[in-house]
Amino acid sequence: MDERILVEEQERVDAINAYLGGERPSSICRRFGRSREWFYKWRKRFRGKTGGWYKEMPKVAKVVANKASPETEEKIASIRRELMIGEKEGFEYSCLGVDAIQHKFSELGYSDEEIPKASVIKRVVRESGLRVQKKKRYKRVHSKKRYKKITPTQINEFYCIDFKGPLYLKGSSRPIYGFCVKDTVSGKVHVEITRTKSTDFVLTYFTQLFKKHAIPHYLQMDNERSFTGDFHHPKTIGRFLKFLLHARVEPIFIAPRKPWMNGSAEEFVKLFSKNFWARKQFKSEADVRLEVKKFETNHNRLQQWKLRDKALKMIPARTLDKDYKFNPQTKITTGRIHLIREVKNNGKINVLNEEINVDKGYANERIWTTIDVAQDLLTVHHKAKDDKKFRQIKKMSYKIANL
Repeated sequence: MDERILVEEQERVDAINAYLGGERPSSICRRFGRSREWFYKWRKRFRGKTGGWYKEMPKVAKVVANKASPETEEKIASIRRELMIGEKEGFEYSCLGVDAIQHKFSELGYSDEEIPKASVIKRVVRESGLRVQKKKRYKRVHSKKRYKKITPTQINEFYCIDFKGPLYLKGSSRPIYGFCVKDTVSGKVHVEITRTKSTDFVLTYFTQLFKKHAIPHYLQMDNERSFTGDFHHPKTIGRFLKFLLHARVEPIFIAPRKPWMNGSAEEFVKLFSKNFWARKQFKSEADVRLEVKKFETNHNRLQQWKLRDKALKMIPARTLDKDYKFNPQTKITTGRIHLIREVKNNGKINVLNEEINVDKGYANERIWTTIDVAQDLLTVHHKAKDDKKFRQIKKMSYKIANL
């Protein structure tokens, strides 16, 4: 043993013996050149103990981070493997991360206190060699929030939609598409497989969806022709937009060629590609339709679990009558259409196939345009970099021609 350690141990013994012999602590500290804290530390160690009290105790952390029982660690690794394989019922096409693993523990009956912490799961996954390639980080656009005029807070308030495709089955030249609808607040999705991106498909799909599920206040989308309905005639809208207005849904169109503005839908479409389409070699269209419902169900269960502790409100549910059938000739007298547009260098924006002059001073800025059907009115709002609110910069009469 190190001679220095032996000397220090003997010094501690001598100090306590002197104390037991009646010497005052202050005198003992002066004689040994030690502090009062040192003396009282070793007196405390001595009291009530026999043998070895004078030895230095190994320094061990009071709380061992990332520690769990061997059984728990094995369960973490087992769940991770099942999620990666994706063949067991309830594990198909699932996410692989911490939330997904914790969710599976919950489904197995573990209480919130028993579910392993994120740090434990990450360590076990790393030590078990079950890590996968990290996904590319989403590149944030610093000004992207400036174009947002509506910030939803309630379930069923704000949906977004997007197509994924064309996709091709092995040996087939016929494309298929994944059509994704997402509630941006709850994260709940509806996914459909289709051979076409036509207006007929979109109109039929939403007619059936709104008969079974809540109708949102807003529906955000890109400028796909099946959504807009017309790329030529000014001041006209297609059947799908008429249907939305009739159902009292306010459509929101993102700026052309700016898919990141529909970020929530884009995020899920990427998840659809990674966790569903890339995970299996599908045999037929019928096989895809069957399997996509497993993907949808597992995704929605995870999203519901992640929101279990959040007191989210839900808008009053509206649905279409079961025998509802939309008539394109129905006269539309109310509703609003919103368009996010980027002002061109000439100070103009494109609204329903015609150019509207705004102001060259707003060139390259993104603005929020609203068409109010009831008032035959078009308004344009802009939010400057340092402003907290949108400011109206244009107001004009505007009547949609084919309502």
